[in-house]
Parts: sequence; structure tokens; C-alpha cells
Amino acid sequence: MTGFTRRLRDVIRRLRTEIARHRRYLLIGTAGSLVVVACRLAYAVPLKGVLNAASGAHSDGFVVRLLLLFLAIATLQGIGEYFQRVWFARFSLAVSRDVRGRALTTLARDGARGKKARGEAVSRVVGDTSRFKSGIKGVLIRYTQNGVFFVGVAIALLIIDAPLGLVFLLGGAAIVLAAGIGAARVNGIARRLRKKEGRLVARMHAVLASDAPSAAAFAEPATESRVDSKIARAQQEAVLAVHVLLGLTVCAVIALGVHDVRSGTITSSDLVLVLFFLVQVHNPVLKLGRSTMRLGRSLASAERLLDLADRPAQPAAQLQFDLEPVPAPEPLVIELPAPRVADGLFANRGGTQWDPR
Repeated sequence: MTGFTRRLRDVIRRLRTEIARHRRYLLIGTAGSLVVVACRLAYAVPLKGVLNAASGAHSDGFVVRLLLLFLAIATLQGIGEYFQRVWFARFSLAVSRDVRGRALTTLARDGARGKKARGEAVSRVVGDTSRFKSGIKGVLIRYTQNGVFFVGVAIALLIIDAPLGLVFLLGGAAIVLAAGIGAARVNGIARRLRKKEGRLVARMHAVLASDAPSAAAFAEPATESRVDSKIARAQQEAVLAVHVLLGLTVCAVIALGVHDVRSGTITSSDLVLVLFFLVQVHNPVLKLGRSTMRLGRSLASAERLLDLADRPAQPAAQLQFDLEPVPAPEPLVIELPAPRVADGLFANRGGTQWDPR
């Protein structure tokens, strides 16, 4: 798990330029998530008011005001979720687009690769970009919303009763540890799968470039299918551990809450609020665990994209010829026979005579 955390920090560090460039999208999406979390926690206020009103302590007008408050909270939560999802989607799209552009620019300038090798790399970049983009969006939504909501519920339980909050925090720490171990395991399997996918793409290019490609050549090897199934199995095993730990945590909190009610430490309405928070936090914690599993797979794609984007382009290989020095040619000398002179006449080789005078 330590290696997984180190690689995650390294990826965030290498993305600091893109994060800073699009931080406006990130900040607006985070603000939307905080509004959603605040609204989900605020539902406890009208709930406790309704419980008190049911005992006859308040008038009907008070109940109407509680219902209007509930409607206002629900509307505000919808607005916050709108800004959260829209702006986080813009952020993930912008960051993945910039990283993909850097990777493709490196491929275009890489003269050391042949056309076929560049085509294979482009195919891998497209797949990794898709996983990277969906991973960013899912992690941001789940961690800023469900993670902060978990912390908010822990604070609320600490306010109601400190021992209840401590038990909940201990269970949450165990859940985070189990999810982190599962994510590290998924990341290791996903990195091996990326290599196998690269070999698969190379084989497909070779088959398509052949004169007579056969259908059998496109069959996926059984080893690659087994690796993909290992990822699904590792994810579900980690989610199962999260289910068990969360169930144990809820049971411990409820048992302690019942004991506190009997001892007079908290009231029955307080216990109802505790149960309300436990029901509210169940699905977010499970989604948080699943998002952590997806983070392990998305991290492998992000690492490969950044390795390609940050790699300096290799110049095209220059042709060199080792030639031995050739000596200069000797001057060409042509010897002609001297003309014959007879009685003051010049005669050429054909016997024709002529008088130079």
C-alpha cells in the first residue's frame, strides 16, 4: 500500500500544471460537493423537529415550517449536485484532453518510432485517456461528496455522544485501510494488464497488415482474460471487506447507543438521529470503497499516459556511411602521332595532302 500511495502522489505532482490551469472548474465542483454534504447533514434538523412535534410539543404551523425547510434543503441539494457534476465533468475532460495532447505531441515528434509503432501507441493512448477521464470524475465526486459526508457524520456523532463518534471513526479507519489495500492490489493487476493490452494491440496491427488475416488471429488469449477477471475478483473482495467492516461498525454504534439511552446519557430522539445518520452513510461508504478500487485501475492508465507525455522525443536516426577515402585520379594523357611533311605539304593519316600556305 505504501508503493501505491507513493505512485498516487507522484501522479498528482506530475499533473500540477493541468490542475493549476483548470483549478476554476475544480473549485466550483468542490463547492457544489460541500453544498450537497451540508444539505444531507441538515436533513436531521427537520427530522428531529417532526419527532418533537409528534409528541404534541409544537403547533401545526411549526410542522408546516419544518416541511418548507425540508423542501428548501432538497432544492438546494439539487442545485449543489448540478454544479458538482457539471464542473467536475469539465475538469476531468480538460485535464485528460491536455495530457492526451502532450502524449500525442510526443508521439508525433518521436522520429525514432516507425509508423506502425506510433499507430500502436496512439491506440493505447486513446484507451488510457478514456479510463483516466472517467477515473478523475468518479474519484472527485465520490471523495469530495461521500468522503466529506463521512467526516461530517463522524462530527455529528461526536457532538451527540463522544463514545459513539469514536467507535464510528475507528470503524471508518478500518474501512479506509481495507479499501486502500484493495486499491493497491487492483493497481498491481491493472499494470500487468496494461502490458498485455499493449502486446494485444501490437499483434492486431501485425495481423491487419498481413495479406490474409484470419478470424482466429483476433481471438484474445486466455491469459489476458484471466488477468481481467482477476481485477473484477480483487475489486469485489475488497468491497466485501468494506461491507463486513461497515456492518460491524453500525452494529457497535447501535449497541452503544441503546446502552446510552438506557443509562440516560442520550435521549430517544438522539438515538433516532444516530440511526438516521447510519442509514444515510451506508451507501456513500460503499460507493467510496468502489471508487477506491477504480482509482487503482485508473492510476495505471494515468501513469502510462504521463510516462509517454513527459518523455523527450527522440530525433530521427541519421544515415551514416563509412567510406574509405578515394585517391584523386591521375591526369589523362592522350598521345597523337606527329603529322608527316612531304615537300612542304602536310599529310593526314588518311593520305590527304594540303598546303598550309
